[in-house]
Amino acid sequence: MTRPRCTLPRSVLAWLAGAAVLVSTAVLGGCTSARNTLATPVSSCYQALPVAANAVHHRGKFAGVRLVDARSLASRPRLARIVAEQGGRPVRAVCVVVFHGSFDAATVDAGAARPSTGTRPYAVVMVAIPDGRFLGTVLAERPPWGGEADLL
Repeated sequence: MTRPRCTLPRSVLAWLAGAAVLVSTAVLGGCTSARNTLATPVSSCYQALPVAANAVHHRGKFAGVRLVDARSLASRPRLARIVAEQGGRPVRAVCVVVFHGSFDAATVDAGAARPSTGTRPYAVVMVAIPDGRFLGTVLAERPPWGGEADLL
């Protein structure tokens, strides 16, 4: 028994195949939408990373970042004081960016922070969100929220 042959011209078959690909792409592509965010709690802090790197003059190793509500810093007086000393626009959210290395007052921009004496292994940079305003850098013996992994 012989198979019936398709009598459609090749150009029509090519057009139908292309249309099928376009339709399937449109249907499957409709299941997702374009996004420019990772939808993570710290995604708004990405704009703060270059500001923070400039504050430590690109020294040290990035150790982590955390987005915090400015009011929640009350339990960390050194960080809360930096936010409180900001004049002008109120600060509602802060990206706390931590770098690990060897830092002293001469190697970082202090901003509103009071300069620390001596060398410390952590530089904690605070940047206001959403405007990306540099607030200050605090030098510390350990990260403000436990281990480095806790910051990410």
